[in-house]
This record gives sequence, C-alpha cells and structure tokens, in this order.
Amino acid sequence: MPQLKYQYQPQPGLQMVVSPENSLLEYISLRVLQLAPGETHRGNSGHEEYALVIISGICTIKAQRQEWKSVGGRLNVFQGRPYTVYIPCHSDYEITAETQLEIAIGGAVSDQTGNPVLIKPEDVRYAPRGVWNWERQIYDVMTTVNPVSQRLFIIEVFTPPGNWSSVPPHKHDVDNPPYESKAEEIYFFKMKPEQGFGFQRIYTDDRSLDEVCLAENNSAIIQPYGYHPVANHPGYQMYYLNIIAGEKRLLLPKDDPQHAWVKDVEQVIKTRPFS
Repeated sequence: MPQLKYQYQPQPGLQMVVSPENSLLEYISLRVLQLAPGETHRGNSGHEEYALVIISGICTIKAQRQEWKSVGGRLNVFQGRPYTVYIPCHSDYEITAETQLEIAIGGAVSDQTGNPVLIKPEDVRYAPRGVWNWERQIYDVMTTVNPVSQRLFIIEVFTPPGNWSSVPPHKHDVDNPPYESKAEEIYFFKMKPEQGFGFQRIYTDDRSLDEVCLAENNSAIIQPYGYHPVANHPGYQMYYLNIIAGEKRLLLPKDDPQHAWVKDVEQVIKTRPFS
C-alpha cells in the first residue's frame, strides 16, 4: 500500500517533511523550520509558492523589498490565530527568530509572480462546523477569503476531545465542477497534551485504497485522493494544518454518498436541539 503518513522529528533548522519527491503528491509540500532566538534562515521559494504559517514564536520576515518585524506571538497553535506570510515563487526570503520559533511552510507548485503578503490574525475567518461530537472549529487562513495565491489553500482546524472532523467524509480528487474539484491535501497534526492521538481513514469508493493512519503530534498524513475523515481520542485537543492545492485554485469537496445524510441532520439538530 502507498505511504500516507510522514513523521516530523523536531530539530534545529529546516526539514522537508513531505513533497512530490518522496510521496504520491504532485503539487504540494510541507517543510518545518525551527530557529533559536537570534538565528536566521535564508532561502528561495524556487518553483513553489509558500505559506509561512507561524506555529509558535516571534520573528522578523523579509521577502523581496518588504519587511515585517515582530510577527507571531502565540506560544503554540492552541493559543490564537496565526500570522502567515505568503511568498510567491522564485522569491528570496529571510527569517530571523526573536524568540524560539517554529514555522510550518506549506508549498505548492507555482509560476505566478507577485508580491509577498502578510496575513494577520484578524484577517483569518473563523467558522464553527458540525454539531454534537463532530463539531470543530475552522480557521480560513488562505482561502477564497484571502485569495493571494495561485493554488494554495491554508486552513487551521481544531477538533475537541473525543470529536470527529472532516465529517461527512469527503473527497476532492475528480475535476468535475461544480460538483467536485481535483486537489490534493496534507494534514499536519499537533496534539495537546502531546501524547494524544487520533485516527484518519483514507478510502476510495471501490476500496482499492482503504487505510487507517495513526494521527500523532507532528505527524503529516497525505490525501492524494480518496475520502479522509478524522477521529480524535477523548481527553486531547487536536489541531491540524490543511495544505491543499491542485491544478486549479478551486475547492469543491464531494461527500461520501453513504454518509452525506449526516450533514442534513446537522440543520435539524441546530433548529430542534435534543435535551
């Protein structure tokens, strides 16, 4: 069976976690950067556009002729909305840590040039989704709300203890608008406390792919195709960063027909809650 899970092992500097070079992915990648106070990382985005999502810490970021000082601030992903910097392809950039720093870098193949953009926490749209034990919190970091990129969608999702997420199970692997779009996805997980875990099932209609992956702290699970619901263990908070992209900048999920009825039930529960 294909490899779907990749584990990030925290270490100083920049680490490539998953990319088209080591996976079934065609468009997207995940890197993680860790710097100590005063350290600087310099790089070039090459043939990708980047979303620099500040997981924790404070830093100064320079790109092209722009500079943003003292961006970031949350101690971990469970303490507020992120600062994110969009970097177009073929752009030099520089990151200098002011505190201990961790940045997740979501990349997507791109040929769109342009200007770097700072997305502040107040620019990130919040929307609760689901009900009962499949309720979760969605933060649209870089979507149609902030359409600065050529292909990238960046979303942060928080799933409470014992809850399900990505429900009903949905997929986006066929180019058939307006019913479905084709895009691949990475889930990058953080757990609180860190020993927590959950599960993600990835499956197709014909079950030619039907795998369950252990979602742990710092694990990245890819969805090159197929439905991909998530379950979180009781007692632990679950975070995941969604990195999504395809040939077109379009995100039209298709729910699994066997479970699509769950979405209809949500509205009934909201209007006629059970005691």
